[in-house]
Amino acid sequence: MLFGQGLRSFLRTFRVAELYRRNLGLSAVAFNKVDPIQKIFLEKVQEYKELSESQGGGPVDVDDEYNRKKSEAITRLANVYQVKDPAAFPTFEFNEADLDQDEVAA
Repeated sequence: MLFGQGLRSFLRTFRVAELYRRNLGLSAVAFNKVDPIQKIFLEKVQEYKELSESQGGGPVDVDDEYNRKKSEAITRLANVYQVKDPAAFPTFEFNEADLDQDEVAA
């Protein structure tokens, strides 16, 4: 009797696991389909990328006002952070630490 209950419980668990495996397998196929809104968004991003690359990179359809404000902002930040050439990559110098100390100052 006890063996029969254990066997039925095991088989019931096995059937539930098989059911979950089947349902998860079907839902994975459903999730692989692209949402139409997501598809439109990805197409627009690709179009913007191509347009940007055709214009030499950077923002698309900018006017002189944008470029003027951008250069003013870069100049202002260069003045605030005291940078000579804001377009240049910064260089860092690290001095070697003196590890040969003979005396200990009290």
